[in-house]
Amino acid sequence: ELGLSYRDTLARDRGMLFVFPDQSRRIFWMRGCNFDIDLAYIESDGTISEIITMKKEPLNTPPGSLTTYPSQSTTIKYALEMIGGWFEENEINAGAKINLIR
Repeated sequence: ELGLSYRDTLARDRGMLFVFPDQSRRIFWMRGCNFDIDLAYIESDGTISEIITMKKEPLNTPPGSLTTYPSQSTTIKYALEMIGGWFEENEINAGAKINLIR
């Protein structure tokens, strides 16, 4: 549930992969995150259905305010968090497939 919250930095070549037990709509937020994150919602076959740039909340955001980033798809199996701008820098867009090694 913490994801990348409360970390000060993230190396450009590192991220966090969430593997869920089922396929469903997913919702992420930026609580406690100190940098922008790109989030890829991924289907069970490895297809990236959408990429969302999640922005760090501004300092004047009221306490308890949590912007949420829900997936459009209701069949998300994975989510991949990378540092903001990573997908664009690597020319990875929605529709791309990731190799799921099991």
